[in-house]
Amino acid sequence: SVDVMSEFLNEIVRSYLEIQKKSKVRSRYERCEDYWNFVQTLSSSRGLESVALDESHEKLLKKELETFVNDKSFYERIGMPYRRGILLYGKPGTGKTSLINAIS
Repeated sequence: SVDVMSEFLNEIVRSYLEIQKKSKVRSRYERCEDYWNFVQTLSSSRGLESVALDESHEKLLKKELETFVNDKSFYERIGMPYRRGILLYGKPGTGKTSLINAIS
């Protein structure tokens, strides 16, 4: 049945994520027709300490991320998808990608 297949696929994803977490390697894949292609290994994950932010912006960002992580039940209760978007803008080389990597 669809439910059995869905649970099976979810278990595969959970197993894969556990392996990735243990190996501490992050990879990028792209969907190509009927399958996923490995594209590249992503740079190592560094924390927010590796990104230069104004102290006020850093505090605001940390508070926002902490609130999001701790409010999963709120999203479930009101029926919203549990996801958060952050819009970044600026000239090339100003740290947008580094900030996203640090957050992830």
